[in-house]
Amino acid sequence: MRISNPWLGAAVLPVIAFISALIADVDPSRWSSLSAPMFRPVLADALLLEVLLLLVAAPLAGVALRGQPARLLLAAAVTTGVSALGLLIGWHALPGVFTLVGASHASLFSAALLLAALGAWAASRWRDPLDAAAISIGAILIVTIGPLLAGPLTAAASARVVNALLAINPLVSTAAGADIDVLRMDVLYQLSPIAHRQFDYPSWPISAGLFLACAGAVLLRTARRHQPASTT
Repeated sequence: MRISNPWLGAAVLPVIAFISALIADVDPSRWSSLSAPMFRPVLADALLLEVLLLLVAAPLAGVALRGQPARLLLAAAVTTGVSALGLLIGWHALPGVFTLVGASHASLFSAALLLAALGAWAASRWRDPLDAAAISIGAILIVTIGPLLAGPLTAAASARVVNALLAINPLVSTAAGADIDVLRMDVLYQLSPIAHRQFDYPSWPISAGLFLACAGAVLLRTARRHQPASTT
């Protein structure tokens, strides 16, 4: 599994998310007359969809680019930069737009780097790229999506545990940075028990710091596995 230009795919991913959100949210007959108030929720949905796409795309990139941390860093920076630019253009009239975009994309960048690092680590443990991809993506989906939908387990957990689970959730932390009440949006409000109990959205510096620290540790561990054995 090889990727010659990872930043091209990284740049396209936010565009795919935006087009998908636009198709889902707005009738095509109204696209030519799309006003700013209609455009803003489309961009919010695109941001959330981008995170969901990254849950799969980032570990796949990590599997393909194992042993190349600089290219993983570049891919995460490119996809975050394109996404941030789109929000700045679309939300330019919103008060505090730079704070919203900066906070959300600090979480997005650090989460993307961690997800890619996990894919790279899995590739260093399992030789078959398909096994590495399946294991890393499966684990990421369980950690990210599982707590949002795990009814009985979440109901029994304390508020502190729920808040900790939200702090390590890329979807929730990115949405919180953009001031999006993601757990009370239509789909998750109906599906997630957390939305119906007491919880606090995570602070983006905490989430971003955790993601970056974990990404650094995982990349360091992966790099050590790629080092050739010393000879005497």
